[in-house]
Amino acid sequence: MNESRIHGKHDHGSAPFRPIIGAMHCHDVLFAHWPFVPEKLRPLIPTELQLDTYDGQAWLGVVAMRVTGMRPRFIPSFLGLSYSGVNVRTYVRHSGKPGVWFFSLDIDSRLSLLAARTWYGLPYYKAHFEHRQKDQVLHFDCTRTHRGAPEAKLRFEYAPVGDVFRSEPDSLTHWLTERYRLSTVSPQGKLGFGDIHHEPWPLQEAEATFRINTMGNQIGLKLPLDGSLLHYSREREMLIQSMDFSEQSQLDAHASQQA
Repeated sequence: MNESRIHGKHDHGSAPFRPIIGAMHCHDVLFAHWPFVPEKLRPLIPTELQLDTYDGQAWLGVVAMRVTGMRPRFIPSFLGLSYSGVNVRTYVRHSGKPGVWFFSLDIDSRLSLLAARTWYGLPYYKAHFEHRQKDQVLHFDCTRTHRGAPEAKLRFEYAPVGDVFRSEPDSLTHWLTERYRLSTVSPQGKLGFGDIHHEPWPLQEAEATFRINTMGNQIGLKLPLDGSLLHYSREREMLIQSMDFSEQSQLDAHASQQA
């Protein structure tokens, strides 16, 4: 993705443009979402953020992927880091701008984890992954191994179905997947925001069979093994801007920032 194209591509209001600090390619992405009443998720995010809803419904997402070419700006992609990852998220607004709140991000590369925590200040955890493909079905297995962190495990198989499409702007699919602002709270209690930039996701419907899913246990939410809304994307390149930590949050020391 050409860096010059990101200026003005996503409307984040009048916030100053921050430098691009990194890039990465996401592969075999599965978006799995479950609806919740807002009262379940509202207490889990900082009071400075508004829980975003679609037709009055809040959503929790578990997003699994492979990443290649994670690297600082100006480093060639073939020198970048690779890992498997899964994140648990919900959707928020701040000053009218839509974004993502991450409860956890599990990856299997310690070096990538250290780089990501340093660059983004997000709640990354070390985990063991098995990610393989047999015929058209992808098999995904994640077990969190981070010392002192809450236990979490995810095991499922998934496959894309149907034609590739781009989500319609006012659709639930677009609302869930086309999010370009990240938010977090630093260990020092600062509320931070960072923007990502990419072309719209090329999506397909997906089928998945969940065997184990305890990714929501950390925040007191039991996720069912069925009933999720599923989407798949084969590949997308992302550019990442630096985080801006300029607001003090009333959220206590972010539980997911455990060492």
